[in-house]
Amino acid sequence: MPVRPIGTQGKLARVFHHELIHFLRKNLVSSDVGETIVVGVLPRNAQILPQLSGVYVETAFNAGTANTIDIGTDASGSSYASALATGTTGYKAVTSGPRLAAETTVVATLTGTGTAATAGLATVIIAYVPDL
Repeated sequence: MPVRPIGTQGKLARVFHHELIHFLRKNLVSSDVGETIVVGVLPRNAQILPQLSGVYVETAFNAGTANTIDIGTDASGSSYASALATGTTGYKAVTSGPRLAAETTVVATLTGTGTAATAGLATVIIAYVPDL
């Protein structure tokens, strides 16, 4: 299998030619609430590591009532995690980590209800092992 070039995050699935854990990482801020953000693209046959994948909330989101994030694919926006709390700081792990049958785009959607969020900083991290 040829080695894919390391590409721009979100545009190409990336595979480095050594046996090691790969990561996708994307920062999200309060202005991203309500948007579906592309985290990156995972290669075919990659295995997601749910213990190492999730969202780290550095600054809590402060929308009026509820502050959550869904992480999934462009086909199913909450297939890896649904309604993880972003109104408190800390790390929240994804709940699913399937082996991927096809190249897959990972997305994250922040949700806030009530008044608009004016603060918030989170990093979505997806750890995976490619099939070399």
